[in-house]
Amino acid sequence: MQAGVTGVQNGSATGGGNTDRGFGAAVSISGSRPDQNSYRLDGISINDYANGAPGSVLGDNLGIDAVEQVSVLGSNYPADYGRTSGGVINVVTRSGKNAFHGSLYEFLRNSALDARNFFDGPVIPAFKRNQFGGSAGAPIKKDRTFIFGDYEGLRQSLGVTTVNTVPSDTARLGIVHDSNGNLLGPDGNPAGGPWTGACPNPATQTNLAPGQAGFCVDNFVGLNTLQHPSFLKAFFPSPNGQLQPDGNTGVFSFSAQEVTTENYFTVRLDHKFSDSDGIYVTYMRDNSKTIQPRTFGELFSDIVSGRQVATLHAQHIFSPNLLNVARIGFGRAVGIEGHVTSVLNPLMLDPSYAFVPGGFAGRILSLPGVTDFGGAPTAQGDLSSSRSLFWNSFQGGDDAVLTRGRHALKFGVEVERMQDNQVSAGNVNGTFRFDSLTQFLINQPAAFQGTALPLPTDSGMRQTLIGAYVQDDIRVEKNLTLNAGLRYEMVTRADRKPRPDFCAAQPDGCTAECWNQIVWESHASEL
Repeated sequence: MQAGVTGVQNGSATGGGNTDRGFGAAVSISGSRPDQNSYRLDGISINDYANGAPGSVLGDNLGIDAVEQVSVLGSNYPADYGRTSGGVINVVTRSGKNAFHGSLYEFLRNSALDARNFFDGPVIPAFKRNQFGGSAGAPIKKDRTFIFGDYEGLRQSLGVTTVNTVPSDTARLGIVHDSNGNLLGPDGNPAGGPWTGACPNPATQTNLAPGQAGFCVDNFVGLNTLQHPSFLKAFFPSPNGQLQPDGNTGVFSFSAQEVTTENYFTVRLDHKFSDSDGIYVTYMRDNSKTIQPRTFGELFSDIVSGRQVATLHAQHIFSPNLLNVARIGFGRAVGIEGHVTSVLNPLMLDPSYAFVPGGFAGRILSLPGVTDFGGAPTAQGDLSSSRSLFWNSFQGGDDAVLTRGRHALKFGVEVERMQDNQVSAGNVNGTFRFDSLTQFLINQPAAFQGTALPLPTDSGMRQTLIGAYVQDDIRVEKNLTLNAGLRYEMVTRADRKPRPDFCAAQPDGCTAECWNQIVWESHASEL
């Protein structure tokens, strides 16, 4: 890695980034934040919706065979580079030549070569990865037209061991102790002995362990019948590992396969009209998806990353001293998480466990000492935490280079239209929060949170960036060059595009006050 470039871990179960911060490998260049960098492919910005690095769900970037040149600018870069206060990473794609050239390859990894980690059972979870591809470049018309293509695929099945903490079998009966071994009552304080007599609410509570339990357990949470398992039985598995010292919770672990598929390809077409004119077109697409188990293995959901880039460059030489290059491009980045691909626990779709009418089991969060339960899917087949982000960038620019004596002048303009769209499911199944395990067992939540909108909420932002610059490289002596440049950049106000059906439900539509429109203008100059 180049000096001044430092990797930053932004955390993900899949090994890459995450939907909020982007999937690419986060790096700090010369001390800047990872989202301050500019990533460019053939002169077109390929930053994602979080202004982060491009990457798949695994955080990788395939297609190294399609790269001709890479440069990293850490600081004091010329005025023709804008849209950043951090580093600039430039990548130029490879073109075809007069001679045919190509390659084929495959890399294999297998769990048969792996060592057992601390949390694995007696059998190492299966792991297989196949990374394969090929590239080729050839002339279509000698000395005039060339084509180059590159494909790379990845297939991975990774066995992951998940370790959770769940209520113990005795705690489910109302036998809960503090750290000193005292039996706790319904108020969470030492009870002085087992619960005797009738339950406070006989219609909704049951003493599941007479003579042992410190309180009566809520029927919905803990009472099992032949017709209807309790909420605990349905969604919190019993421990299959070591219990905690107080005996209230224990370890539940399981192994499952996390399956990833990725397909990447790049195509570049070059055509030379004459010695003075030429164009080239590049198209890149990278789609990846990981299907992974949820907290207790009750269902599987996916994480999806998609990228597309298209560029068109035209070059014209007016004279030996004057060169002009024009470009247009389109970039798209997609990040989706939370779509349910399969449900292994059929009770997840049982409406009798719903927290709100018309829904399914909601989330249980902030329960001390117990792993959060993420809840059942929504009626639309997504998790309550699901999100979809879509970023579109339309770009154009023109650069000219004029050489005159000791001066090498470069000047140009660029325009970028940005579209940022987001869709989130909303907490339609609801969320209960509990301050203690005792509160959970007697069904006395500390807080409830839900949404009044039964459908996913979406919104969009629109902005335009305009920049212009002039740069002069003055060769003072053979061994001394002075660089002087001026760049001016502005970004128009960010207009929020509200959801049409939400607007229709408002008495006066979506007014500025209704959506609290975000409006600002920013200007930046650089000398």
